[in-house]
Amino acid sequence: MSTDRLDQLDYYALLEVEQSASVDQIRAAFRKFALKFHPDRHVDGGHEKVERATRIYRRGSEALETLVDPTKRKAYDVVLARGELRLTADAQSIARTAGAKTGTKSSRAGATKKSATGGSRPGRKSMVPGARAKASQPRDIQSPTAKAFYARALQASKAGDYKAALRMIDSALSQEPGHPVLVEAKKRLQPYVLD
Repeated sequence: MSTDRLDQLDYYALLEVEQSASVDQIRAAFRKFALKFHPDRHVDGGHEKVERATRIYRRGSEALETLVDPTKRKAYDVVLARGELRLTADAQSIARTAGAKTGTKSSRAGATKKSATGGSRPGRKSMVPGARAKASQPRDIQSPTAKAFYARALQASKAGDYKAALRMIDSALSQEPGHPVLVEAKKRLQPYVLD
């Protein structure tokens, strides 16, 4: 067994929530967690501290992604009962198979959004009003943390909070520097943000 304390914590313990916590409680706990462990908060501590904070933050993001998705959370609770502390790809595959048999889907599966032109197509909405959606898809983004920040940026943009959306894009870019989807989103947002 690993001697690293991080490898000894389940997702609930990591985010300091009860197993019965609601999605809102989990999101609130993650915000508190992020304030403490986001790598940007540890840049003055040197390279090793940033690496450690990044590792912890990524695990917390993994926990958030798992615990807010009903299908993944159900699968995680099953593997946790067996003593496994992380949701592996194998466990997710089993959960998807079980979900397909019962007719349920992950909250993201098969999502279709309206494009800026009004048609329905898989993908993402434009980052700013009146702009046409690009062909690049968020699934091109590899880092789960960057995907989460990108999703939050989309939500903030839809709500008209372009400053928050730009902050989220910057955070995503810190995970995947130079990613074309993120760079393009930042370019589209900047004219809408007045400092």
